[in-house]
Amino acid sequence: MSERSELRSELRSELRSELGVRAAELDASDELAKLRAQFVLDDVVYLDGNSLGALPASVPGRVDDVVRRQWGEMRIRSWEESGWWTAPERIGDRIAPLVGAAPGQIVVGDSTSVNVFKALVGAVRLAALTSD
Repeated sequence: MSERSELRSELRSELRSELGVRAAELDASDELAKLRAQFVLDDVVYLDGNSLGALPASVPGRVDDVVRRQWGEMRIRSWEESGWWTAPERIGDRIAPLVGAAPGQIVVGDSTSVNVFKALVGAVRLAALTSD
């Protein structure tokens, strides 16, 4: 290895070390660092912003409750007793401050594509009924 290559290698190593120290300092002072414990994480750096992301640690228990108790045991009563009817409005009220809306102005529903599909299916069915 040439002297120049060795120097480059040393500089890279030193820079990585300095960056590692700086990253650790930034992590230690990050107010959001305490939230890491709320997620199931491995040692992978995950940069896919258009995916599910890290699993919140509370989700498996919540899903189990919804599937086994609310759906499995309570069935139709869950629409009222578990708040299924009011979920779109409640979630909308939580989102409202993020977009500068007042409570009651946001409702969470299906995606635009799903809603357009539902409207088209409804229109086709209605047209079929009225054309007879």
